[in-house]
Amino acid sequence: MVQKEAIFFSWDLLTRVYNLPKDRLYVTYFEGDPKNSLEPDLEAKEFWIQQGVPEDHILPGNTKDNFWGEDIKPRQNTTVSDGSLCRDGSGRTMRTV
Repeated sequence: MVQKEAIFFSWDLLTRVYNLPKDRLYVTYFEGDPKNSLEPDLEAKEFWIQQGVPEDHILPGNTKDNFWGEDIKPRQNTTVSDGSLCRDGSGRTMRTV
């Protein structure tokens, strides 16, 4: 399956079939790795935009997040009351869906 189809089907599954709220979903694309001469996967980012994902819900992922490179995982924003699970203290944490 090509990347564009994978993105389409995952977004459709999460939003239409599972009926997850779109405004709580975040997605990632591979940000690149200059040390290993790997370019960012801007094509994947553009595919997410084409699905209607707001740009502030499209986050870069690196080789630390996904050691085999390209990363297009959808994630759901889960809110905690005291922010203790979130590094930036915003009260949000991301969970891979």
